[in-house]
Amino acid sequence: MTSLGHEKDWVVITCDKRISKNPYEIKAWKESGLFIVFLKSAWLKIPFWQQSWQIIKRWPEIKESSSTNNQSSSILVPVKGKIE
Repeated sequence: MTSLGHEKDWVVITCDKRISKNPYEIKAWKESGLFIVFLKSAWLKIPFWQQSWQIIKRWPEIKESSSTNNQSSSILVPVKGKIE
């Protein structure tokens, strides 16, 4: 996380919401300045290529949400529905 944080314009996409609960991972994330897109667990129930297509389809929404948030922040993205 630290290495990516030193580079600019990286967005992390993950289904691992434990990052937002583990104090050591939170510290590393906050210090890195990375923006994280957390995908809800329903993403794991769809095939890889459908996941890819859905992320690309929703990218304008994700990008808009990331630009309105600060560094070291995150959003939660369901397969369908509103980004939190």
